Amino acid sequence: MTKNDLIAKYKPYPTYVQIAKEGYEVGLKEGREENKNQLIRNLEKENEELRAYKISMESTLHDPEKLACLIGGL
Repeated sequence: MTKNDLIAKYKPYPTYVQIAKEGYEVGLKEGREENKNQLIRNLEKENEELRAYKISMESTLHDPEKLACLIGGL
């Protein structure tokens, strides 16, 4: 096969650079706030709630009266 035959044969296949560029562009497009789907929004909301709960539990562990109420309630 000649060089031109090989070029013609493999021309329709994407190169790694083309794949990387397309993936990067899709990542930029999907990463914007207006394009986030509901699942991502729900996960972010749950993450915020869990962080608030963690802060609440840490304050409970540092306060003896709250800790006694927590242990007594178990």
